[in-house]
Amino acid sequence: MNEREAKIVKFIYSRYLQGIAPNTIAKELEDKKVKNVRGTFKWYGSTIKSMLQNEKYTGNAILS
Repeated sequence: MNEREAKIVKFIYSRYLQGIAPNTIAKELEDKKVKNVRGTFKWYGSTIKSMLQNEKYTGNAILS
């Protein structure tokens, strides 16, 4: 993960921990013109929810 991606993930977790719903976070990212991994400005609540549940982002991944 690069620095730009790390900032986006931190923003997503920060907003979620403040009680903001994934759909609202997606709208905020679109409003801020933040590009997603595909290079577009379209974000989906389902994408945010998936990121929040991804063990690689939560630090729970077991690497072997």
